Amino acid sequence: GMFCGPILTLTSTWKHQIPGGLVSLAGFTLALGVALFTYTENMTQLEAVYLSIITSTTIGYGDLTPQTDAGKLATALYALLAINVAGAFLQPAQDFLLSLCSRTIQEQNSSSLSGAEQEKRDDQQQTKQPQKLTAAKKANATTSSSSSSSSSTATKIKAPSVVKPTMTTSVDAAKSKIS
Repeated sequence: GMFCGPILTLTSTWKHQIPGGLVSLAGFTLALGVALFTYTENMTQLEAVYLSIITSTTIGYGDLTPQTDAGKLATALYALLAINVAGAFLQPAQDFLLSLCSRTIQEQNSSSLSGAEQEKRDDQQQTKQPQKLTAAKKANATTSSSSSSSSSTATKIKAPSVVKPTMTTSVDAAKSKIS
């Protein structure tokens, strides 16, 4: 977005340019949050640390919120920086999980061809099903033409009916309860 793009770029380069790297960047961000919240909201330092961490991790319990307009504006601006710094802290974990997942997928693909063979079999079975239906229709047509002189009725093959899923929202549910 308009605001997060430059800030995200800035925070991603800061962690490499600041002495102390990501740890000092996180410390500075936390200190900035504490200063903002103690000044704008007259919070204790403990409350300000708590609100800074909850804001930067986007948890947002809602038990401690800014009350003044200045505090709300400061929180919004602080969140733009703090969320990106928290994201930078989580980047090594994301990299590890992505490498683990991609390695697992590569091992599965290279270790067995049975998966590809199974897909071929599934495709073949899907193409055989319409042929079975055609054969069943022919058998019924033969049965119905041979028994057309008698009063028995031939079994007809019906196409399965399609049920379209409907989504109800909480607003729809509330309206139905009211009426």
